Amino acid sequence: MEPSDIACHALTPQGADLARRIATALHGTVYLPRRFAQDGEHAFDALTPHLAATFRAHSGHVFIAAAGIVVRGLAPLLGRKDTDPAVVVCDQHGAYAISLLSGHLGGANDLARHVAHITGGHAVITTATDTAGLPSLDMAARDAGCAIRNLGAVKAINGALLEGRPVMLFDPQDRLGLARHVAGQDAAGDENAKASRTDEDSAAHDDRPDGDPTTGVDDADAAPATRVSASHAPLFRCVADLDTLLALPHDVACVAVTWRDIPGTRSRLVLHPPVIHAGIGCRRGASVEAVARLLDEALRMAGAASHSLAALDTVDIKGDEPALHAVAAARDVRLHCHAAASLAAIEVPNPTPKAAEVLGTGPVGVCEAAAILGSGGGRLLVEKMKGDGVTVALALRP
Repeated sequence: MEPSDIACHALTPQGADLARRIATALHGTVYLPRRFAQDGEHAFDALTPHLAATFRAHSGHVFIAAAGIVVRGLAPLLGRKDTDPAVVVCDQHGAYAISLLSGHLGGANDLARHVAHITGGHAVITTATDTAGLPSLDMAARDAGCAIRNLGAVKAINGALLEGRPVMLFDPQDRLGLARHVAGQDAAGDENAKASRTDEDSAAHDDRPDGDPTTGVDDADAAPATRVSASHAPLFRCVADLDTLLALPHDVACVAVTWRDIPGTRSRLVLHPPVIHAGIGCRRGASVEAVARLLDEALRMAGAASHSLAALDTVDIKGDEPALHAVAAARDVRLHCHAAASLAAIEVPNPTPKAAEVLGTGPVGVCEAAAILGSGGGRLLVEKMKGDGVTVALALRP
């Protein structure tokens, strides 16, 4: 959530002054009753239709109003905690900023802290992990840029942490920032550990978001409970390999950070980092269905989770292919287009004479070279696959 995507609502003239102050600090949008809205401010006549029209239009909302009014107004609009926007309520004096809805993934806890900083008041946070000074794994996953495969398991993990039970952790690349501090972590010289890391999630950490995407707060002290740190290490135990974690009893709380397509369970939280690049070549006018079908087949062959897809990569002359843009949009990933000369410099196992002829280069295999180049020199998980005028290869970021 960008700060400018925050809506500030008020129902009274005094509340309107505070809403304007908060919106100015956050570069947000002010919504006020028409009778005292000023020029340039968004006015509404009735609260219920106003909420229905604006709730999904913003990633975060600050209401200068009684919590009960806000709860009753928003109740019919609520969906899931991983999709609902953040909601913070504040009294008209700014004394308290209460995180009301979507505290973790929606960012309401961070937003409440930021609003309290603006008003000079106090943030009221009631999520159990925060009040206990424990990390929240859904927030840790978000901060690490990982997709959560089974959000329901977060409850079991957080429950184990609150009860003082250790949580087993498989995170070979330490994307959550815990493994380096955890007892049971593999020694750096252990050959099995090295092999596991080679085969596992080998992406660098430089794709993590900078600062806090909800409020723009870079100060870690703004949200101390949800950010993992060395102090949380005693709560976790590292396992050496994925097979060990999968063999744990079903009631043992555990977290797997992996690109592999493994099932989540009630007590096994699976997090997928975006580390797989799909190189794609296609004939002019290839269909969306053909591209999507072959991509899915390649992911299945690799045993890779679709949520670990980082980007689609192709040659620049294919950058205007509607099918590639459509598939990238459907998978919520970027389409990267690479110069033909750059692809020709990549050694691939299956070069295509036809591609060299069309691109005017030396021997080149578009999909394999694009996957390798896009992944920063990663190794091929799946060599070139062909079908319906489309070629696909997968590479794992080193």
